[in-house]
Amino acid sequence: MSSNHALVFGASGISGIPLLRNLLPNTSFARVTGLTSRPLTLSPKEQEVFNIDVSSPKLQLAAGLDLSKPTEQVKQFLRDNVKDISTVTHVFFAAYREAPDITELVRVNIAFLRHAIEALNELCADSLELVLLQTGGKYYGVEYQDEITLHAPLKEDVPRQDEPRASRIFYYGQVDILKELSQGRRWTWVEVRPDAVIGTVPRGNFMNIAAGLAIYLSVKAALQPGTTVTFPGTEISYKTTHSDTDHDIMARFEIDLALKATSNSQKAYNIANGDVVSWATVWPGICAYFGLEGAPPSPSGQTEDIVKFVKDNKAAYLAKTSNKAPNAQDTLDNSDSALVFSSLNREYDLTSAQKLVGFTETIDTVKSYTTQFDKMKALGLIA
Repeated sequence: MSSNHALVFGASGISGIPLLRNLLPNTSFARVTGLTSRPLTLSPKEQEVFNIDVSSPKLQLAAGLDLSKPTEQVKQFLRDNVKDISTVTHVFFAAYREAPDITELVRVNIAFLRHAIEALNELCADSLELVLLQTGGKYYGVEYQDEITLHAPLKEDVPRQDEPRASRIFYYGQVDILKELSQGRRWTWVEVRPDAVIGTVPRGNFMNIAAGLAIYLSVKAALQPGTTVTFPGTEISYKTTHSDTDHDIMARFEIDLALKATSNSQKAYNIANGDVVSWATVWPGICAYFGLEGAPPSPSGQTEDIVKFVKDNKAAYLAKTSNKAPNAQDTLDNSDSALVFSSLNREYDLTSAQKLVGFTETIDTVKSYTTQFDKMKALGLIA
């Protein structure tokens, strides 16, 4: 039997949840440890929907980790709270913290990784084989779409952005830390870059593209059933191409890559659903799930303010759907439903994942969305 021990940083998030779900049945791992800042408690219904058995003898969850603390404190927490920390072989790093400004965001998230890896370099120096860092499309500078030109499909060897943008992209600093701290060590590293992530989480963290759309369209469907919903973005963003990433596709790829990384290490890998889409191709199908008709943007160029619409109709929605969506208050309280639609083509080149790693799993992007909507409904998060 395998003796591999997986350690997941950020286990309760949009990336951590599918990692737990897909690591537990994987026979290549004997142990799975999930680390969170706040306790990850799953009700029986949530365990059923997420297919995570928290009573599994293979799983241990450790809450209370604060990666902003100095390395010595992080090391002490891991020593005290992770059984057999010295046996960890594979690390999946998906921890992240929001911050009020870009300078603090960069500082905090680079420090997170440094403190974690410095601690692990001492605690599991003889067992650690691989650190997998999850980054994303921001590596390519997509958040600076008004300042840059992208040449799609995006490939992993695209040069980093120039200053002043480079110092605002904390992924660069994180990758540099892996290069620095792996020197002279027995372990190696890989970086995984999903595009916009489609997924579902239990409670209190609904900031992902699927949740934002689900909240907006669920309110529309409840209060304006059967209506036509124009795309709430521009004509340009309606037609630009992208390649969204289902969080289970992402997790299964990361696990597969981690187990093969000895020959594919110190590299970055794109991962996405496999189809190149635009909002023009997926918007009608997403709306149809809610019994609505999806339409192109308004010819006038006016777009609906999603945040304002949800806020203005929150009380009426809760009153009408309380029996169908008993947990909708939680959803609405923890997401502002904000969505950013790209005005640049940004689809991914998946050659490295498919050819070098041999990962060929795909999913239709509309199906990816509706699968997550089903989970949200089952959990009473949306009507």
